[in-house]
Amino acid sequence: MNNDVLKSRMPLILFGAYFIYSSAVALLIQLVILPHFLPQIHLGHGLCIGDAMSIHEWAGEAAAKMREQGWAAWDLYPQSQLTGGIASVFYYLIASEPWAMIPYNAFLHASAGVLLYLILKRIGLSSLPAGMGSMVFVLNPTSLEWVAQMQKDGMFILGNYLVFWGVIGREANTWKAYTSRMIPVAVLASFCFYLSRPYWYQILSVILLGLIPVLLIHAFFNGRDGRESFNLLHWKIMVGSFCCLVCFWAADQGLVQREIQAGNPRLTFRYVPEVPIQIEMKQSATQQSATQQSATQQSATQQSATQQRKGDNILAETPSWTGGYYAKKDDFNWIEKKKVSCPFQKWEKTGFFPDFIERRMFTIWSTRGSPLLTPGGSKVDRDADLSSFWKIIAYLPRAVQVGWLSPFPDLWTGQGSSAAMTLVRPMVGAMTLVCWLFLAMALGFVWKNRSRVEVLSLLYLCVGAVAIFALVYPVVGTLIRFRYGFYMVGVSLGIAFLVEKIMLWQKSKSESVLTKEENPSRMTK
Repeated sequence: MNNDVLKSRMPLILFGAYFIYSSAVALLIQLVILPHFLPQIHLGHGLCIGDAMSIHEWAGEAAAKMREQGWAAWDLYPQSQLTGGIASVFYYLIASEPWAMIPYNAFLHASAGVLLYLILKRIGLSSLPAGMGSMVFVLNPTSLEWVAQMQKDGMFILGNYLVFWGVIGREANTWKAYTSRMIPVAVLASFCFYLSRPYWYQILSVILLGLIPVLLIHAFFNGRDGRESFNLLHWKIMVGSFCCLVCFWAADQGLVQREIQAGNPRLTFRYVPEVPIQIEMKQSATQQSATQQSATQQSATQQSATQQRKGDNILAETPSWTGGYYAKKDDFNWIEKKKVSCPFQKWEKTGFFPDFIERRMFTIWSTRGSPLLTPGGSKVDRDADLSSFWKIIAYLPRAVQVGWLSPFPDLWTGQGSSAAMTLVRPMVGAMTLVCWLFLAMALGFVWKNRSRVEVLSLLYLCVGAVAIFALVYPVVGTLIRFRYGFYMVGVSLGIAFLVEKIMLWQKSKSESVLTKEENPSRMTK
């Protein structure tokens, strides 16, 4: 097999290798390592994460119902959990065990690895460095949380890599060919987000809109004439972004209608004034009595929204755009039995920006509150005040720092939120140090290729996505999983750049030796 044939078949070869590796490691973890070597963190059925165990139980119940009633009983959202709906199909067709999901998870992970390889090649790296970069993405132990367990991150990462590949990673000779290839990619990415995190439609749309001024600034500073330097590649990136925006808008509108019809919208970044978002909070008997007295003065609709009971828990509204319940700090002391800062202070309107912009900022701020109210010891900046547009903008540099440099050293040791998290903390610390090194190398590659619009576009998309997640999810354990696809673009880029530098050094060394052998007279002088 000559070199050209090998390069043309490299994506297929990588996919096969990544799929086999992911499947084998997932089977080893579920059937051997957890039950026999790490029983202290094994929850049963090859799982070690509480969320994955809950999904397994819901999927098992849904599969049992399907066996009794057939496909008509299939529910895509059992217990309002889409991952459970997907898992129930595999449980029904194969077996009601998590290992039945391994081929599905391995396929998603291997596909994302191949797409990353193609993206790295598109921005100027050769086959071997790009392959090494994508290999690190696949081999990173963090990915085992969704490859060997039951999480939806594999589908989410695949959707984002499809967008990157479509917008900056596709080459076509004509506009018709480019557009005809871009539309199916955007549709497939929309489907991936629908099955993983539907709220990403709106966020990624905003990020893609922000790509337009980035392209204009790049064209102005990197051409002899700002008007002439806006070339075909700039236009293709804009058209690819537009195709994604149209698909995301259509998919998001469909989700809005489905949620309104269901009357029970899930927590998203979307502002839904018709149905207030709710959180669950526990109160003492005295607080419950005060809440009940206050509720009697409200309308019947408000009473039903604020006094639904489940044991000693009640549902209380988060702040709505027009007002609502604003919790006090002391109301949340029960969560960790120590004072925590409540993120639900009153929102400060600027009165300067259009309402739709300020509402987007408002939803970022209000959604940030839910992760801060969950148990766990990996929260950062819990006291940060982001209760206005300008406060969020001022926090963005810190969000980039948290998003790309966390976990910080204080989370490399000590007690985690679970036995599994405690066990992996030292390993996470060691990996973080290595990742910092490769991220620094990635910055070197970006600086060297700063005049290339595809490199700048990829950097902007990844930095913007990680900053948004750092704003909304100030819990490092969750942030590591959510940011993985974007974060590993930087790490893989740094590794690929290092490999390319080593290859160039070896090549120059070999050429130097060959030159000396061909000209021995130079050595005698």
